[in-house]
Amino acid sequence: MAIAAGSGITPVIAIARTLLAAHPDTRFDLVYANKAAMDVMFLEELADLKDKYPSRLALHHVLSREQRIAPLLSGRIDAEKLQALLGTAIHADDVDEWFLCGPFELVQLCRDTLAERGVNPDHIRFELFSTGKPDRPEGNAGRPVIVDESQATYKITFKLDGLQGEVASPTHARESILNAALRVRPDVPFACAGGVCGTCRAKVVTGAVTMDENYALEQDELDKGYVLTCQSHPTTPEVTVDFDV
Repeated sequence: MAIAAGSGITPVIAIARTLLAAHPDTRFDLVYANKAAMDVMFLEELADLKDKYPSRLALHHVLSREQRIAPLLSGRIDAEKLQALLGTAIHADDVDEWFLCGPFELVQLCRDTLAERGVNPDHIRFELFSTGKPDRPEGNAGRPVIVDESQATYKITFKLDGLQGEVASPTHARESILNAALRVRPDVPFACAGGVCGTCRAKVVTGAVTMDENYALEQDELDKGYVLTCQSHPTTPEVTVDFDV
């Protein structure tokens, strides 16, 4: 089962195409939300896929700004509509794997609703467009931070591509580890800077950090010490992270 919105269909259609072709017993249901019919991406490809697997692929187009014959498929997907979809159009209790892709609000709504229904989070895979509270990527140099040697600082050590770097971060600046690292090494990996993509993932080797947001790391990764450096701030005088592991 997949729930997608807008360009979130891009990874979902690839997953559907692969699963249906590789596993003859697999059924795939898709709820695809858009503003209007003219906004539906891969419309012909989805129709072709439906023609190829008529009994195994179910498509449910939900349009927020265009009236459809079925009221359930018209309007924005909110908690009430999602519960109705899961109770009628979709046999939620029969779903083995869930795939969610879209903006934060929709994906989080789906995750919360599925959790309330007792769905094991290990069977829910999701990808976000944004966090809903987007942090602007700070550029390849990081946002400017003035380090005053007379003031307290955190010592941040990081390993990337086999090379070690060090940078001092003022305790009052509440600077992310990613931003501090970018100030001394512009090739530190990141993309969204909002806790969504996981590109800036690193493992805390020594010291401790606090992480503001996390929409990318699974619990087993957190248990092993991985963090999103764009959302992580030191809580000990010295912190070492490793981008290579």
